[in-house]
Amino acid sequence: MAKSLPPLSHPAPVRSAPGAAHPPNSGEGGWRNYFHGATFLGSLIGLLVIVAAAIGWLMVSLPDYSSPSSHESAPPPTTDVPLITSGVVAEMNLTQPDQSQHDTTQTDSPADEGLGDHASAHTPPAHPAPPDTASPDPTSAHEDGTNTHPDAHHESAAPNMVSLTPVSDKDDHDFYEPTKLGDLPIRRAKDGQSVFDRYKIATHPGANAKGVISLVIADFGLSAHDITTLNDSGLTQISVIFSPYTKDLQKKIDTVRGLQVEPWINAPVEDDNFGENDPGPYSLISGLNDDQNALRLMTILASAKHVPGVVFLNPPNFAAAPDALAAIIGQMDRRGVALASAAAATDDLSAQAAQKFPNLVFLHGATWIDGGVDQDVFTQDLKKIETQALSTGSAMMVIPMQPASLKTLQQWQKTLGARGLELAPLSALKTYGGH
Repeated sequence: MAKSLPPLSHPAPVRSAPGAAHPPNSGEGGWRNYFHGATFLGSLIGLLVIVAAAIGWLMVSLPDYSSPSSHESAPPPTTDVPLITSGVVAEMNLTQPDQSQHDTTQTDSPADEGLGDHASAHTPPAHPAPPDTASPDPTSAHEDGTNTHPDAHHESAAPNMVSLTPVSDKDDHDFYEPTKLGDLPIRRAKDGQSVFDRYKIATHPGANAKGVISLVIADFGLSAHDITTLNDSGLTQISVIFSPYTKDLQKKIDTVRGLQVEPWINAPVEDDNFGENDPGPYSLISGLNDDQNALRLMTILASAKHVPGVVFLNPPNFAAAPDALAAIIGQMDRRGVALASAAAATDDLSAQAAQKFPNLVFLHGATWIDGGVDQDVFTQDLKKIETQALSTGSAMMVIPMQPASLKTLQQWQKTLGARGLELAPLSALKTYGGH
């Protein structure tokens, strides 16, 4: 028999009749609803406080990016640079560097009509930090003695080598004018003396000398150890041709001058292989207008003070634009720098253009020798150079920078006096040969 369920402890709810009004909440239910509403409102206020604090933190922590219109929309101030090309003044706008980043005591040259300050992004710093003097890695050279890292940035120290410190010339202000590109050479106002006259290495062949040989080393300065190798060789009264892309160019120029070696600067020029080889951003090109080529040449000259002139290592391929080449050479003449054509082939085009400028020092007639060949062949080539110098009074001998051959050349230099020959810098060919 089933047991009966115990009575409920609470009476069953009574359903209201349809449409009947509900009685108001009792005190307990009202307080419960109020508590829930207050809790929700407090949570919402707390969330808003957290969001506001986060936004404030972000505003303080993030960089202050100004409106682009305050920095990028306004172009930097420009300065008009007059460059004389074929007798016409061409106005060329160059970006004026931020004066706040440079020495504000720099003043413009009175002879410079608005060329701006000395500093420029186109040229190395006026006083870069001295390079490290780390010892060379004996495993970093090829069998021919050339360095495997031509773009290395450090010179190794060598006994008795002069310091890599720029040489200040008290007469610089007479031969250079400050421009936005850097210091550009000028002819001295009081007597017209040129930088060629001032910065060539003096040479005085002996009374018994029958001829001079200008030994010129091309492609110099790109290897980290070129100056050390040159110093160790003991060669003097010779010339080297720096690339305009050389690291620490000005320091190296003044260093080799301290070794009684005459520095020149290569002016890359469009040649017959221009489509295959890119001579770099400073190259002089027949397809550019005169102002563009002038700007490139001025950039090269501004990067290399205390050199007597520039060099063409290849004949310029300007047959279709001879006037453009004449305008380039005219700039050299106006600036007082010499031009040496050290091309292995005949450079008739440069010679013809140079004839238009009687005051220009133009040197040519180079013979290239490869020091990396068999020693007997190298010796025979040197004998041919001697014969040329004895028959004509001078010879220009160009050799690539090959460290292994420098010691041979040093021993060869010691034997020249017995045959009435002497080594002389490239500039000496103005007196003993050339144009």
